[in-house]
Amino acid sequence: MRYLLWLALAALMGPTLTGCATISRGTNDTLVVDTIPPGARITTDRQTGKTEDGQPIFAGCLATPCEMRIPRRSEFLMTIEREGYEAVEIGVSSALQSEALRANLATTGKSSAALGAGAFVALSSAGGLFSTGAAAGAGAATAGIVLVPAFLTSAAVDGATGALLSLTPNPIVIELPPEGTEAPKHPKALAIREKRLQAAQKAGS
Repeated sequence: MRYLLWLALAALMGPTLTGCATISRGTNDTLVVDTIPPGARITTDRQTGKTEDGQPIFAGCLATPCEMRIPRRSEFLMTIEREGYEAVEIGVSSALQSEALRANLATTGKSSAALGAGAFVALSSAGGLFSTGAAAGAGAATAGIVLVPAFLTSAAVDGATGALLSLTPNPIVIELPPEGTEAPKHPKALAIREKRLQAAQKAGS
């Protein structure tokens, strides 16, 4: 149980360690992993890119403590291994950061006020930013243009790109179980495996 306690505490601390959400928040999050003792190898099944010859690149690190840049919109399994200790599997997924949403609305609300009362943002049919300000409606009658209240635009963009999401648990701090002892079963890892199994069964039926 004490192995899971570290993880639970880290999960509770996560929201206090994240910043405000704006469009500049970005679509990647920094996942922090530490172990007791340090020096554990981290592997994941979260692909983050490809090599020049097309081989997949997966997030991971050679030794803890470490930080990894991973897309905020993610769901993956992480394996933590160190010689002399049992391997531990952790499930990581995305969660809406309520503090980020509130900060986003507060920031964009001020931006709308600066644009003027009743400020709107005109979005093209392709989803791109067309123009801003109270005058945005001047030519909005043209086809493919939709007016959106400015205070909603940043939140909508962040929601669409995943910028309002945060990886959880984060940070991950875990005391590794000595070799020969039972490794903790992380509920989120079990849930992800069950979800994948059900998806595979559904695809095969």
